[in-house]
Amino acid sequence: MSTIDTVATEVSTQDLEDEFPHLTRMIRALEARVLFQQSVGVDFVREIMERILSAESFDDVFEAQSSGMTSGKDMDARPFYVKSIEDIEWRTSNLNLNDPQRFPYFSVVKATEIATGEQVIFNCGGKTFVPTLWRLCEGRNGVSYFEEDEEYPHGRALVIQSVPSPAGAYLLLKPYKVPAAPTSRGKK
Repeated sequence: MSTIDTVATEVSTQDLEDEFPHLTRMIRALEARVLFQQSVGVDFVREIMERILSAESFDDVFEAQSSGMTSGKDMDARPFYVKSIEDIEWRTSNLNLNDPQRFPYFSVVKATEIATGEQVIFNCGGKTFVPTLWRLCEGRNGVSYFEEDEEYPHGRALVIQSVPSPAGAYLLLKPYKVPAAPTSRGKK
C-alpha cells in the first residue's frame, strides 16, 4: 500500500470514528470479545456437543442433538428469558465475506423459552439486532440490562419480532411483558 493510500485510509477511518463514535466503540469491543472468547474457548456449541457425547441412551442422543443451536428467525414471536450477560456470546460471521452489506457480527444467546421452560440456544445477527443487544449488555451507568434483579428472578423477558421489508425480513429485539398468573377466586 502506498503512503497516499495509507493516509487516505487513516483519514477516512478517523472521519468515520468522529462521525460514529458509539458504533466505532461497539465494533472494536465486539472484535475484542470475539477474539477473547475464541482464545479461552467459551463456546455454547461445545456444551451441545458434550450433551450429545455424554448421553446415556440412544434416545438421549437424539434429544441432545435437537437441543442444538436455533436460528433467531425461528425464535420469532417465542418469548424467552435471558438470565445474565454471561448467557450471551459474540461471533464473527463468514457470510459477510461474499456480501459486504452484511453486518459481520452476530450473537449466540442461551435463553429459557417462557412457554415451555426449556433452555434454547439461538444465534442472531443483523444491523439492528446486534446493536440493540449490545447496548442492553453494555447497560447504563455501568449496569447491564441483564444484571441480577429481584424484580426479574428468571431473567429479562424478551421476544424477537420479524419485520418484513423489501430486502427481506429483519429481526427486532423487544421487551416482553409476561402475562400475570391468573388468580383463583374462591366461591363464598
